[in-house]
Amino acid sequence: MKDLVKVFLILFFVFSLVAISFAQGRQTGTLYGLVVDEEANPLPGATVTLTGTGLMGQRTYITTEGGRFRFPALSPGEYEIRVEMPGFKTVIRKGLILRVGQTTEVKIEMTMSTIEEEVEVIAESPVVDVKSSKASINYSADFIASIPMNRDLYDIQNSIPGAIADGAEYRRTSSILGGTVRSALYALDGVPMNDPATFYSMANINVDVYEEIEFGVGSLPAEVGQTDSAYINIVTKSGGNKFTGGFTGYYTSDALAENLIALEDIQALNVFEPEKYTAYYDGSFNFGGPILVDRVWFFLNGRRLVWDRENPYTPENRMAKVGIASEHYDLRHEEWMGFAKLTFQVTNA
Repeated sequence: MKDLVKVFLILFFVFSLVAISFAQGRQTGTLYGLVVDEEANPLPGATVTLTGTGLMGQRTYITTEGGRFRFPALSPGEYEIRVEMPGFKTVIRKGLILRVGQTTEVKIEMTMSTIEEEVEVIAESPVVDVKSSKASINYSADFIASIPMNRDLYDIQNSIPGAIADGAEYRRTSSILGGTVRSALYALDGVPMNDPATFYSMANINVDVYEEIEFGVGSLPAEVGQTDSAYINIVTKSGGNKFTGGFTGYYTSDALAENLIALEDIQALNVFEPEKYTAYYDGSFNFGGPILVDRVWFFLNGRRLVWDRENPYTPENRMAKVGIASEHYDLRHEEWMGFAKLTFQVTNA
């Protein structure tokens, strides 16, 4: 009996590691590079040190015989690499942007020097993934915050090429690249979020916790199944080695909105009045930081959303046709959203 329990625990541990590795591969990126001298000869034995906002501590790699180095499973964000080798100037490459699900390749050229010197290189981060045939669109948190649209995943996914909204806001589904509204696969940090019965997203995931969104639209890897249109992968924010926090608030009312087309003209066109909020309150706060520096981070977010909107339609007329008396009503929405994340590292990187 004890042997059976041991076998079960071992199998459970192995399959858990496999599941974690698949999820990790879908929510991280890879930095891959080559170190050469001034004549483009590869330099083996160079020390490459990586630091970044999404990294606990630092990682070090000694270049191979071909001068190659590789840092897998990196959270999306901005990174810096430092390349050192005796007899050469130390090179520091800043501003490397890593995207989820992509491989970023860099080439570092080192110059010989008789004294210890440092060369700081600031260049644009590569945007083409030469290691994968996958087609994807990536939105960073900064980009999402700057675009003029509703603070909702539904509007964000409708902004990508080939996406058509189905018109039912409560479902938050779209037809992407000709697929059905139930064919998109949603994932939160690599974990599927689709309702098993309807295949809609099970929850409205607050945009304030997004670190990056990857819309996989073609040549998806084998581990991404259950979709014939798009894979929508949301990578959430983590804490860091410094305590940070913030508050975001939005407000509007009927006094701040006005129809620019006269009601008579709207009726003449036989269309409904434009939809607008008569009241809108949106407050969100976040707080994160270290529990143990370079070991355990936390990130918390809470959001309250309340809005009222005029109902331009006439459901009372339809009810009257079936003999049921009904008054006209407007629309109201109230929602609480909460998120907590713990990031930890058991051993040194």
